[in-house]
Amino acid sequence: MKATQKYLLTQIAFALAVLVCSPKLIFILANNERALLNNVSWTDFCVQFIFSFIFASIILYLNNNQTLSFWKRVLYSLLIYFICTIIFTLLHFKILDISESNRTIKVGYHFRDMFILCTSILTINFLKATQQKQELTLQNKSLEAENLKAHLNSLQQQLNPHFLFNSLNSLQSLMREDVEKSQIFVQNLSTVLRYSLDFQKKELITVSEELQLLEAYLYLLKIRFGDKLRLKFEKVELAKGFLPPLALQLLIENAVNHNEISTQKPLTIQVIYEKESSAIIVVNNFNPKRQNTSGGGLGLFNLNNRYELLSKKQIEITQTEGEFKVVIPVL
Repeated sequence: MKATQKYLLTQIAFALAVLVCSPKLIFILANNERALLNNVSWTDFCVQFIFSFIFASIILYLNNNQTLSFWKRVLYSLLIYFICTIIFTLLHFKILDISESNRTIKVGYHFRDMFILCTSILTINFLKATQQKQELTLQNKSLEAENLKAHLNSLQQQLNPHFLFNSLNSLQSLMREDVEKSQIFVQNLSTVLRYSLDFQKKELITVSEELQLLEAYLYLLKIRFGDKLRLKFEKVELAKGFLPPLALQLLIENAVNHNEISTQKPLTIQVIYEKESSAIIVVNNFNPKRQNTSGGGLGLFNLNNRYELLSKKQIEITQTEGEFKVVIPVL
């Protein structure tokens, strides 16, 4: 039995002893004539208090025994009740030199000990039920945490192949146009992949870590698109907090994949930190490609799921005729 459990049971036994002996204490403190007639004194109070405390402790410790079945504990408790009541009554009579024919004291002892017995059993069973409920709650929380981790890992595993597929498609196109640029592209792609692997096992990363990854990724985009892609950052470096890994990279990749990018129609992406709402806004001019693009919104869907799992928050998506905006909270 743990020390905390022993201490708790001792406290309960003490409280029960005080409760059953309180009438005598009130009589003594009030100097009541009835107390004098019934030989109620401090000695009488102390004897009754000690006996009550011992009896309550025995019953509580017995019923806290996990190795015994419920009915065995009840049977043993009743047996101890009769033995202790008889012994304590006889000792009380001897210590205080009271006539054994005094039935009032005998009945009082039986009533008092039966009250202690019933209260102790009910208290222990209530404590056990509360403890089982707490253990069940902890188990459920542990399972929820495991499920959360598994779900997040699943979403992140879905994200990495999606990013790699798009990058390899870009590399294939670039190799036909410029071999030298494709070599630089491969070098920076390896940097991005290294970052993504480092962050893959994390549920959250700092904004500064996300910006480090984004710097390497944006280098790839600039090689591929040149001046046709315009990126603007406003106060993002001031953001203090955490993001799901690859969150900003995903939003920029989403804008690149779903919009036409040409000299006549350049793509402008703004990444803005809004201190008042503690959020980062990624907004781009909306000029969708004519043909269907891969992904079908899976990246944004996964990102939103990760936010819900981690913080019960959601991302905000706003689309107008000329603008596409996503707001993600800084956690």
